[in-house]
Amino acid sequence: MGLPVVILNVGLLVALIIWFSFKKDYSHVNPWLYLSGVFIQLTHFLEEYYTRFYERLPLLFDARPWTACQFLTFNIIWIIIFCISVIGVFKKIHLSFLIMWFFVSDETIIFPDFTRQ
Repeated sequence: MGLPVVILNVGLLVALIIWFSFKKDYSHVNPWLYLSGVFIQLTHFLEEYYTRFYERLPLLFDARPWTACQFLTFNIIWIIIFCISVIGVFKKIHLSFLIMWFFVSDETIIFPDFTRQ
């Protein structure tokens, strides 16, 4: 998948750096804000599915289009992971914040990249 995977890996690296260096007191983190972000991501995923974005995006990277099944599987797995981490953030489970930082870092890395065109 080339460049998109590199972007995701950079997001994970940023999340790991933040997670390791972040103070272990998460009392100021608003889990409702994270939950709303996951809900927005879910609606964005549905919009991409119905507009068949999974067929067009790979062409920007000279890659083969995804099938609907591949796109659904990839996104549903991530939505489940994000939802489980939302529960963990509400319960202040430390590992859940790594997923939260990954969610935040990838959204800030990917979207500015596509809006520069």
